[in-house]
Amino acid sequence: MPDTLEALLVLIIGILPGALHVWASERESGRWGIGLSDRVLRFVGATAIYQAIFGYPVYLAWQHFIHHRVLDASGRVVFVNRITQGGAPGWAWILPALYVAIPLAIGTVSGMSSQRWPRLSRILLGRDPAPRAWDYLLSSRPVGVIRARLKSEGRWIGGWFGPESYAAGYPEELQDLFLQRTYVVLADGTFAEGNSPQGYQETGSALLVRWEDIEELEFFPS
Repeated sequence: MPDTLEALLVLIIGILPGALHVWASERESGRWGIGLSDRVLRFVGATAIYQAIFGYPVYLAWQHFIHHRVLDASGRVVFVNRITQGGAPGWAWILPALYVAIPLAIGTVSGMSSQRWPRLSRILLGRDPAPRAWDYLLSSRPVGVIRARLKSEGRWIGGWFGPESYAAGYPEELQDLFLQRTYVVLADGTFAEGNSPQGYQETGSALLVRWEDIEELEFFPS
């Protein structure tokens, strides 16, 4: 553990890009991972990559603006902080912003790739980023009709999974599904005809159901 304020600041600055990357990625894709150890490895790996990229530029910025080497009137070498003394140009403040913005941007793209760009996702997140088939199907926010058969009495239910619907993802133990519109499903599993955009009869209500109550689920993309 760091025992001085300077050491603590160096530690925070060192791990900040990796932490921002993981946070931004999980904000888009969800907290996918085997567990805490897997997430720690992702964080450490991202930190190492960013330090390999940022290490030398950060050192140059520190040497040029914070620990700047000059000669005083007597010819001795002294080090001055150009920022605190007002000797740094205005554009120098862009550097800390980039130190934060670049990991956030790359992390966001990494998380979004899991839903939108499969080829890029394979590079950034691996071959199978989704931990469960449930996440693989619903995390990309598809739009379509869902029909499910319940364990109790084999009754069928169905509805519209659209922009206002929601599916709880990993690592939540309770996988539940919210359908913004519910359709009337007959005893044989067919949808009753109606005036909805999909041609089915709506019940006029939304639906919240738990995966543990479902025997099987079908998804029909719009």
